[in-house]
Amino acid sequence: MLDAAYPPYNPPSGIDVTAFYIGGDAVHLWTDAEIRNIRTPYALPIYVCDKPALHSGYADGTHAGAWMQSHGIPDGASVGLDLETAVDPAYVSAFSGAVSKFGYRTIPYGSKSSLFQNPKCYGYWVADYTEHDHLYPGTIITQYYNGPTYDLSEVAPGVALWNINPVEDTQEMLSMLKLDAGLSYLPVPYVGTNPKSLSVRLTAQSEGQVDVYWGRGGKWVQVASQAVTYGGSLRIDVPTDGSVDLFKIQSKVPLVGYIFGE
Repeated sequence: MLDAAYPPYNPPSGIDVTAFYIGGDAVHLWTDAEIRNIRTPYALPIYVCDKPALHSGYADGTHAGAWMQSHGIPDGASVGLDLETAVDPAYVSAFSGAVSKFGYRTIPYGSKSSLFQNPKCYGYWVADYTEHDHLYPGTIITQYYNGPTYDLSEVAPGVALWNINPVEDTQEMLSMLKLDAGLSYLPVPYVGTNPKSLSVRLTAQSEGQVDVYWGRGGKWVQVASQAVTYGGSLRIDVPTDGSVDLFKIQSKVPLVGYIFGE
């Protein structure tokens, strides 16, 4: 997951969640246009309050929940509460309670020295700068890299996020693979189990060319050839009769590959 004060000009490859700022003491509140330009499948809005003693948790939580509702975020999604080093259990509880009235969940964020003195709410998001992706014990998100223009975090599987760019409402994500530039192979799951539908979505992490083939038994048919920019996606519907069990992808750019099915 990437979080940044401003949309980064040159984000890293392999990102599937974008965290952005919607209120409070944030340096920059992302505009609706910037949010619409998010190209990752998932997103996490963040509300900042590093001096909670000066604010009402209920009022801030109401503001965050109302913002999420007005932007059409489905019930059950989460909002990050950026506390930095602040400890104020009453504020966090009031914020979370207000957010929950709108149907959303709260993920408190902060440093290891202070975060765990606040209520857990839906789950903790801690800063632990090891420079490699990992989950700190007892957390559902761990920020492991603090950079000049963006930070990076590892997110536990199944965390409730805003599916900002769904492939289809009726399909669920079955698997995700990070693909380096060059030649890659992407297996198709559930071949022979007669799923209702399958689709592959390839999201580019920089600008270049992508050629896609599908096949079975070593016989290949080209199904896509497209120039892409960062965040650009190719969607390919896959036959469900077992005639295709593997994709061959020749790409000049890193990709994130998602397989969706019903």
